Amino acid sequence: MKKLTQGEIETLYKVLPNDVQTALSSVDQEKKLQEIMREQDLHVDEAGLVVDLVTLTLLGVYTMKEFIPTLTAELSRLPKDKILSVAEAVNRKVFQPIRSSLEKLTVQRINQEPRESVAVPESHQPLPTHEQKMTEPTQVKSTERDVSYINVDPKVKVIPVDAKQRINNDPYKEPIE
Repeated sequence: MKKLTQGEIETLYKVLPNDVQTALSSVDQEKKLQEIMREQDLHVDEAGLVVDLVTLTLLGVYTMKEFIPTLTAELSRLPKDKILSVAEAVNRKVFQPIRSSLEKLTVQRINQEPRESVAVPESHQPLPTHEQKMTEPTQVKSTERDVSYINVDPKVKVIPVDAKQRINNDPYKEPIE
């Protein structure tokens, strides 16, 4: 998990939307997180990691999509289903009320990230394409013969041609009237 200085936290806090600032500084938010930790029966150190990660996510250091993988990495000692239940509770009680502001924050973060540019030399020319017009369709005579009807497997028995007649000419079969 990323560690931030107090100055970095203050600068991130100043650019947050008002509802996210309110959520970060409210006592109600702390009570919600304490309730989640109590419901999920987390130890003090695990609860501290979850609270730190929620705070960093609200500050915009992590996106909501990065929340679960980071939580899984931080709480690697816990079973996967318990981690997912903690994440679901945090999502429902903490992130859901301010979801639209967090999404805007994510978009701003993506737009502010430096993009890598690649220089293309001027001497680079696109490869030539072959543009030939087809005058008339060409037909190639097949030199192969159809062998699909030939039995090449000695284990497979071929049914004789007259077997079909013998099956249909059953002397014990009664005529249908």
